[in-house]
Amino acid sequence: MVETIEMIAFALRIAAPVLALIILTACFVSMNRGKREDKPLAYLYPSPDEEPYEVMFWENLIGRNESCDIVLKDMYVSRNHAVLVSRNGKWYISDIDSRSGVAVNGQKIENRCPIGEGDRIQLGKTVLTMREPPQNRTRVSDRHRSKFVSGTLLVIMTAFYMLLLTTEAFIYINDMKIFFPSVAFMLAMFGAYYVSVTVMKRPDFELETIAFLLSGTGVVMSATYMIEWGFKQIVSMLIGLVIYAFIIWFIKVPDRSKYWHYIMAVVAIGLVASAMLFGTAVNGAANWIYIGGFSLQPAELAKVAYMFICAGTLDRIRKNRYVVGLFIITMIIFYMLYDISDIGMAAVFFGAFLIAVYMWSGNLKAIVIVTVAALVAVGVIVMLKPYVADRFRVIGNVFEYSDGKGYQQSRALVFGASGGFFGLGIGNGNLRYIPISESDLMFSTMSEETGLFNVLILVSAIAGLVLYARSVTVKSRSVFYSMAACAASGLLLFQAALHIFGGLGMIPMTGLTLPFLSYGGTSMMACWGLLAFIKSADERTYQRISIRKRGETLI
Repeated sequence: MVETIEMIAFALRIAAPVLALIILTACFVSMNRGKREDKPLAYLYPSPDEEPYEVMFWENLIGRNESCDIVLKDMYVSRNHAVLVSRNGKWYISDIDSRSGVAVNGQKIENRCPIGEGDRIQLGKTVLTMREPPQNRTRVSDRHRSKFVSGTLLVIMTAFYMLLLTTEAFIYINDMKIFFPSVAFMLAMFGAYYVSVTVMKRPDFELETIAFLLSGTGVVMSATYMIEWGFKQIVSMLIGLVIYAFIIWFIKVPDRSKYWHYIMAVVAIGLVASAMLFGTAVNGAANWIYIGGFSLQPAELAKVAYMFICAGTLDRIRKNRYVVGLFIITMIIFYMLYDISDIGMAAVFFGAFLIAVYMWSGNLKAIVIVTVAALVAVGVIVMLKPYVADRFRVIGNVFEYSDGKGYQQSRALVFGASGGFFGLGIGNGNLRYIPISESDLMFSTMSEETGLFNVLILVSAIAGLVLYARSVTVKSRSVFYSMAACAASGLLLFQAALHIFGGLGMIPMTGLTLPFLSYGGTSMMACWGLLAFIKSADERTYQRISIRKRGETLI
């Protein structure tokens, strides 16, 4: 009997990651299909007998620089001269501090100016005439969309994946209550899918499925520690879904970022400041606030507000004051995180800052300079913070400090490796009896209990979000969406990398959670909030399927 149960459990340990791989592969394949046709949105004619410049994006940089979307060979045109944007079907042009300015129909403009069919735009000595193509609806052929991964099927497969995980956990912890959080999670997932399809009328649910699969795994893992923890993760996920939906609605109009930029800066700084003023130290970092029976990490939520600061429309980020403001705000946040000794979170913010600077400048030299400056700052922190210096001392020598500073990392290495390819079974590990195994050491805990095969699949899904964000933002409606999506996905991956390498003793322990998977309510909320920026970069998010005709979908 015991052997039969063990065989069933082993079969579940193989079936669950295989099913997860199928679901995630179907999601990523489907997300990269059904995009709009690659056709110009408008034309700019230098003269009637010359080839026009094709306007391919919703935001276009015009100038003499080879990196511009529309390159003009005119010595009187600045390297970055003007920005042409589309908003609600109308076109506008803005001067971005050029030498000679911009004129529309002979009148020099000061602010963003509306333009339309036949309007003449003068930049330097170049005059361009605006022509718009016929306003046809975008056609996406059904054959370009994967039919076997409908949203309904994806959700059902994810629910079955949850059932496999929960059954495996039940075998080892022998408590029927483990099914209660899983059932609640499935109901929440099906409810979210119903709202997305019937209320929002969105044509896809792949990105949400990925997040639900990761979150569901985290719910099961948390419930094996305490059933209440599983329910807390679900509640946090529901709050995260509200944040997710609100952000998608809010940034539907990208120009809102211009008006809310400074408000979000105050919010981000205020959240981190609240930890500095009222935080309680846990494992060396005073990043927790306790209110009654609840606890939260304000810096986690500050990451979501920080995305609004990193991103901006093209006509704003091309001005030098954008990067100056971003630098000042980032330094303030860095100082406060340093003050509360939350160096891991500071590193996450730094990663997002690097992405924003690179997308602003497109210059690797700027990244190198910023990185070198950061390394110097790290050296100073190590000298001034003995707590941080102790963690650096453990790198590469965790077993020498196995009874002290390397206690957790040494156990994470040993127990994590003992799980092998398919793990020992959910709830059957030894690392779970080590402090913070449910949060800061979740990668190693899952490696031991679910196996290396499963945990690498799940972590690869987080990495896949970066690749997806990169591909979908190439033709994004606005640079705001591109910057926000790349920064948000990069932040999630960077945090995951710091969590994994910290647990393996390759870098100091950072105190960071593994996105979506670790136990932590504030972290779960923040992950769903960050996911909204990735979702918004896909223009299909704001389109609704309305007509079917001759095998085509009109959106």
